[in-house]
Amino acid sequence: MPCPKCGRIYCDHSAEERGETREQMLKNMQFDLEEGKKRMDKEQEAVVKNNKERALMIVIEKIIARYQNQHVVGDLDEEIFKLFEKAKKIKSAETENEFQLAIADL
Repeated sequence: MPCPKCGRIYCDHSAEERGETREQMLKNMQFDLEEGKKRMDKEQEAVVKNNKERALMIVIEKIIARYQNQHVVGDLDEEIFKLFEKAKKIKSAETENEFQLAIADL
């Protein structure tokens, strides 16, 4: 919780100057630390998820390239062709809305 004197969370004001007991001040600071850690953990999870998704797209692109190189034009299975097209839409999505549309019928 921010200091009532200066508005900062961590400052040089004593508990007495803040109008709190020492225990209240320390409890508030502990709460702020825990909340900050939770936010950092969520942000880290999002980064890991994004990295996994990007790595998966790279693998899929390599699978697609290998499949395309081994089959002549017009010899692609219809379902595989649809999946290739879906992968292209996902890869080229630049906004969240475009991405959601691209994955809508997976």
